[in-house]
Amino acid sequence: MDMMTHKRKQSGIGAIGLIFVLISLAFIGLIGLKLIPIYAESLKIDKAISGVLELPDVSNMSKQEIEIALKKRLDIDDVKSVTYRNFKDHVTVTVEQEQVIISVDYYRETPFLGNISLIVDFAKRQES
Repeated sequence: MDMMTHKRKQSGIGAIGLIFVLISLAFIGLIGLKLIPIYAESLKIDKAISGVLELPDVSNMSKQEIEIALKKRLDIDDVKSVTYRNFKDHVTVTVEQEQVIISVDYYRETPFLGNISLIVDFAKRQES
């Protein structure tokens, strides 16, 4: 037997496979880079709502006082999705007896590639 018949065939990723893997990783990384700021802002909104609901006298506050407290927290955290201007469109505050319910519904759209955009829809609800 000669040496050629005993050689093992090498297996592994080829050049085309490597290019495909790198393009896939770049695509996933780009999506991540676009979505991380959106979800970070969502966490800021969650924190602001929780902060208002944890106020010691929140159940005795009026709806307007709760809205003002939430607007201030959102402004301090530099939230761009829910602002003073669009607050009434996205936020609902309900005060029932000893319970306060805050609902925030909004969406964020960010450009992705060319005419393709990513849209993330949020519906948050917290109660005291």
